[in-house]
Amino acid sequence: MAAFCSGAAHRYVFRFAMAALAFGAIVPLVQLSRNFPQNKSLGTVDAITKNESNMTIERNRTEAKCCQGIRCNSNKEVQSGRVGLYHIFVILVARGDFETRIFEPMWDTVLRGLQGRENECGYRVLPMSAQHPDHNFMFPVGPQSGDVLILVGFADMFTFFKKCKHVYLPGGVSCIYYNSEPGREKGAMNIRYDSVCEVWDYTRANEPIAPVVRHVPAGFLPQEATLEEMDRMVFEKVKNLDMKELKLIFIGTMTPQRKTCWEHMKVVGVKYFSGFEDVHFFGTLGLVQLGRLRNRVFLNIHNLCNLSSGPDALETVRLSQLLSAGSVVLSENANPRDVKLYDGIVFFEPNLFSDTSHWSPELRNILTNGTALAEWQLNSYRIFKKKFDPMQLMQDAGIWNSSSASSALAPPALANCSLQGR
Repeated sequence: MAAFCSGAAHRYVFRFAMAALAFGAIVPLVQLSRNFPQNKSLGTVDAITKNESNMTIERNRTEAKCCQGIRCNSNKEVQSGRVGLYHIFVILVARGDFETRIFEPMWDTVLRGLQGRENECGYRVLPMSAQHPDHNFMFPVGPQSGDVLILVGFADMFTFFKKCKHVYLPGGVSCIYYNSEPGREKGAMNIRYDSVCEVWDYTRANEPIAPVVRHVPAGFLPQEATLEEMDRMVFEKVKNLDMKELKLIFIGTMTPQRKTCWEHMKVVGVKYFSGFEDVHFFGTLGLVQLGRLRNRVFLNIHNLCNLSSGPDALETVRLSQLLSAGSVVLSENANPRDVKLYDGIVFFEPNLFSDTSHWSPELRNILTNGTALAEWQLNSYRIFKKKFDPMQLMQDAGIWNSSSASSALAPPALANCSLQGR
């Protein structure tokens, strides 16, 4: 198969991208190379039908084969020329009417997890983070047969699906969609994806239908220069805990249902908290700054609060930065699979929006006993740091081993993607 960009241009752009990555920089999304095959008749976007409980992306009449996806080739195989070095593009797009920075913890998790095995597995991870919608899908290096594209978050996903079905999959490029959205009012989001090879989901509450499905929550994302410095920051925060200054903070959009529960907490919580704050902003920097605050408990409320009838998704994306900073997170109950995964990390209280007399004795104890709260906080941090290490999450999801993935459909026949001459 012909390369997607000319050899000279490819070599120039590749050296530029690798130099940027070597200095820890994100490859800038300027139009370094867009010599992709231009299909003037891409057809219509897949039809969308909606009902109360699910959304279906209907399959077109033709179905492209998936390439090999993410795989771990040995250094000997790469050096011998039997297989070639391939690229994994991790894509975060921009949207004018929506703040896509909320997906940064997911994007960062994928980058850190995959970069940890670059040399071992014979691929290069190329980060793409668009700052303007006009820059979406401007690749630093043209995708070639055997490469992998990962779109993080729902912004511009239908453009991605269309390009995958009509351009990338026929060209031997694998497409992965990392879903960022919770279920609708009636429960889990059951979407059928026929334009991508894999779907990764941030919550176990969702049950997407795709050739390969993996659950990948946002991971441990320390912002200090070293883990030692991160540990020191958390330990100092816990050491200086002042129960008299304990405050409850909610982060997110204050829907009418959430507001009802929030107002209830402000009434019944005065026994345990000296103040209440609700914050409406997203993005890594803001969450990191909040996570550094002492004497704070962060409240997780689902979109419909305790009124929803379905298996509520835990808001794992926004919580990852807080938990990475050793923060205490208090949540209403969530779907059993997320609750099990975050056991000992997030404090789940089934009766949270009842009178405090119905709260569990353990919750009432840690909100009145500084020693108990400090112990919970440190244990939560230690468990999250180990269990949610990005490379560990990738391993647990079977990212490098397709046989480890759960699948609602039989895995598709994999195309023989030739990587010779890469």
